[in-house]
Amino acid sequence: MLDLKSMIDGNIPAVSSLDIQRFWAMQSQHPGAICTKAILQVCESESADPVAVGARTMLLRTLLEQGVLENWRENDGLSKAVFDAAASFPLPTGLQGLDPSEFIALLPAS
Repeated sequence: MLDLKSMIDGNIPAVSSLDIQRFWAMQSQHPGAICTKAILQVCESESADPVAVGARTMLLRTLLEQGVLENWRENDGLSKAVFDAAASFPLPTGLQGLDPSEFIALLPAS
């Protein structure tokens, strides 16, 4: 399991897109700080890394706040393509130095 420092400047491994979707849904219903145990409870993958799932969900929340995911909104959520991209988007230096245009380039045209 990653440590919290890795979220900022360490390599964040790929995770299941379904795990990100499930954690996203839980956060939407219960905003605020959520512990790794709670993340594991919503993850489908037995080998899920809760810190990696949390970091990749944070990536989406950050991009959404920046307004770059507006074209991929669906009702109160995001399209499946966004979660799929977030699950495997290379994050060799964590969330530090993230270029939103590189992420958007992975998404289908809206």
